[in-house]
Amino acid sequence: MDKIKLPTSFAGIDGKEAFERIMSEPDVQVPEVPKATSQSNLENVLVFSSKGRIFVLDDIPDAVPIEVASRNNWVRTLCSHDGKLYDGGDYKKVFETLTEREVASRNDSVFALCSHPRKYFVDAGVLNQNEIQTT
Repeated sequence: MDKIKLPTSFAGIDGKEAFERIMSEPDVQVPEVPKATSQSNLENVLVFSSKGRIFVLDDIPDAVPIEVASRNNWVRTLCSHDGKLYDGGDYKKVFETLTEREVASRNDSVFALCSHPRKYFVDAGVLNQNEIQTT
């Protein structure tokens, strides 16, 4: 089996070094900054999670990760859909990340979220063309 080649850097920061630092320091103190509260603040940034914390890393020199949300258990998946960021994980729910609005709950952990154009599901007969889209 071939090994997956990871990106070596993002925004001038060595990816392996940043990942190892974050994973080795789970209680790293993030500088006090205003919490991101709108999607426009999250355009063109790297979004990642470490255990139950969700961070953004801006694409500017000397940027530091900024915590935008935290959960009571492991975050397993992140997804951008229609300009909004969603997260799911071992807390058995899906949240709109920045508003902390719960959009779904499950009996088990949420391991994957993926966004597809609604048209695919209408064409497949899963959704009705005239159904009102709620999210």
